[in-house]
Amino acid sequence: MDYLALNDAIKKGELGNLYLFQGEENFTKERSLRRIMELWKDQLPEINLSVYQDTAGEDELVAAINALPMMADRRLVVVKDCPALQSRGGDMPQLLETVKDLPETTMAIFFMRGKADGKRSLTKALKPYAVEFPRLGEKEMLQYLRVDARRRGLAWDGGAAERLIFQVGDDMACVALEAEKLYAAVQEGRITQEDVERYGTRNITANVFQMMDQVLRGRMGEAMVRLEEVLSEGEQPVMLLGGIAYRIRGLMVAKAAELGRMTQGEAIKKLRGSRYFFQNASREAKKYSEAQICQAMMAVTEAEFAIKSGRMRDKAAVVSAIFSGFGVRG
Repeated sequence: MDYLALNDAIKKGELGNLYLFQGEENFTKERSLRRIMELWKDQLPEINLSVYQDTAGEDELVAAINALPMMADRRLVVVKDCPALQSRGGDMPQLLETVKDLPETTMAIFFMRGKADGKRSLTKALKPYAVEFPRLGEKEMLQYLRVDARRRGLAWDGGAAERLIFQVGDDMACVALEAEKLYAAVQEGRITQEDVERYGTRNITANVFQMMDQVLRGRMGEAMVRLEEVLSEGEQPVMLLGGIAYRIRGLMVAKAAELGRMTQGEAIKKLRGSRYFFQNASREAKKYSEAQICQAMMAVTEAEFAIKSGRMRDKAAVVSAIFSGFGVRG
């Protein structure tokens, strides 16, 4: 079962008695768990809802699962990061037998912050009840942001939500946190790209993206000012080279798509599913020949080697990479 099917079951009131939540995307996992826990808010939750962490003992877990509900049809027992589901955890044979013969009056959710170890006996027993939470792609993240904004009486302007995801990164929890800041700042109407720029937190990719925007437009003076700002914020020059290389790879992929070597969908997939990045890269790639883009990547590679070999100081290497790669446009 995937998380969408689970959410549908929650909505329809058709939940089963046993689940294993696992996968990379902890944000949607936590959100689904909260939705289920809310179903117990009027059913004496202090008695009928129990949450256990990885420090809970086997006897305690078995007793909780076997306990009868009070003035409710079912108890809810949540077990987070159970050691018996992890590679280094000890076996829990009594818990395994209890799960195999789960009381109808208990709903048990085994919640893993990552993925359960498939070799463990408890994991094998829970496999038919597993709900997968894969890392969200840009499409799913955009859908979440649109629905979330609509629920608050707000809307995203064209490109604003895409800009937020690119600026913050692909961690849904961070994106949701930044969106909350924007909702509080804007309060009503539409959230624009300018709002994202004004209120949003930047990751290193976004900092480099803004600096490279100036470079690719031939505004070297402005790019150098932005470089100084980024360095003063504590970014390491060698990390900036990684960000610059990522931007140039975007140009290479966009140029390949422009030349018909791959479809737009294939290009977007190569760029971590970011349509926003692809659209910007496509616009800039038209200004350069394929040879110039390859030359820019070579300049970054040489700058990184110069830093690691001690031949050139960090900042000088970054400046050299920028001017060698993009100082002259054909």
